Amino acid sequence: STAVCTLASVNLARHLKKAESNENTSYVIDWDKLKDTLETMVVALDNILDKNFYPSEESRKNTMDLRPIGIGLMGFHEALIYLGIPYDSDEAVELAKEIAKFMRETVYRKSQELAKERGAFPHYYEGNYDYPPRRNAVLLAIAPTASISIIAGTSSSIDNYFSNIFSRDTLSGKFIVVNKPLMKMLEEKGMWNEEMLEKIKANQGSIQYIDELDGIIDKRLFKTAYEVSPYRQIDIAAAFQEYIDQAVSKSLYIEEDLRDDMESIYMYAWEKGLKSTYYCFIDKTIKGEKYTMNVNKRGERRGFGLARAKDQVNKDLEELERMAREKYGDEVVDKVKAGNVDACPTDPLLAKICPSCE
Repeated sequence: STAVCTLASVNLARHLKKAESNENTSYVIDWDKLKDTLETMVVALDNILDKNFYPSEESRKNTMDLRPIGIGLMGFHEALIYLGIPYDSDEAVELAKEIAKFMRETVYRKSQELAKERGAFPHYYEGNYDYPPRRNAVLLAIAPTASISIIAGTSSSIDNYFSNIFSRDTLSGKFIVVNKPLMKMLEEKGMWNEEMLEKIKANQGSIQYIDELDGIIDKRLFKTAYEVSPYRQIDIAAAFQEYIDQAVSKSLYIEEDLRDDMESIYMYAWEKGLKSTYYCFIDKTIKGEKYTMNVNKRGERRGFGLARAKDQVNKDLEELERMAREKYGDEVVDKVKAGNVDACPTDPLLAKICPSCE
C-alpha cells in the first residue's frame, strides 16, 4: 500500500503563560491551552482526511483504512528560551519527554473519543490491535516545519536556532531573520543596537564570545545548533521519539572536526531508538558566514544597516500588501490587516501582512 500522512504542528512557544510563583523563570507551559489545541488538531486533521486530494487510489485507500494523521511540534527552542532552559541541558531532555508524553496521552484520548462518535479506523477490526478502538491508527509525527515555522515566526521543529541572525530566500524575496527572543531581551536591556548587530554578524551568528553580554543575559540559552553537541541533539530527538508513534525529523548540525565521527553519531541515534533523522549539516558546508556576514556585507554596500533594515522591512511589507491587494482585492486585505478572524489567512502572502499571524 502507499502511505500518506496529513500533518500539522503546534507552536509550543505560543502555549506559554506567566508564572504565578517566584520561580527563576517568568513563564511556564500552559498545559490547558496546549491540550485544547491538540484536541482541536485531532478533529481538524480527521476532517481533512475526507476532503483531501490523493495522488493515487492506493494512497486514498490506505488513508481511508488507517486514517493516519501526524501532529508535531515547532517552536521548541524558542519556548526553552522563555522558560530559561538551555537547549543542551538535562532539563531540556526531561521537558522534551514530558511534552511528548502529554501530546501522546492527549491525542490518543481524543482519537478514542472520536471513535465513539464516528467509528474506529476500518482496519482496526481486521487487525490485532492491543489498544481500545480509536479513530486514527497513528497520530504523532515530528515534521521539519522548515516553511511553516518561518510563517509562524518561531524556531523550526524541535531544532535549536542554527544561527541568531541569518537570511532566508523565499518566493516573496530575501528576509533577514533575527532570533526574536534574543532581540527582545537585548532591547529590554537597552543593548540592541547596530553595534551589537555587527558583533553578532562578526561572530557568525553566535553570542557566546561577546564579552559585553556576560552577566547581562544567560548566553547558554542562545547556543546555536553548531554549538550543541550532536549527541545532545540526538538526546532531545530520542526523548520525543519515546512517545511519538511515527518518526522524528531531526536535522543534525556537526562541526567539521567531528566529520570522522559520523558513524559513531548515527550509531548513537540508532541505539537511542530514533527511527530517522533528517538533514545533516556540517559547518564547512553551511557556515553562519554564508547566511549572515556575506549577505549583510552586500546589504551594507546598499546602506542596509540596523536602522535601514527596519526601513527595508517596511518596504517589503508595502510590496507584499500591494501584491495581496492585486491578488485578493482591497476588501479582503483590509479585513486581514484589521485582524478580522473571519478572514484568517491560509495564503502565506496574506499571513505576512496579518498582525495576528505576525
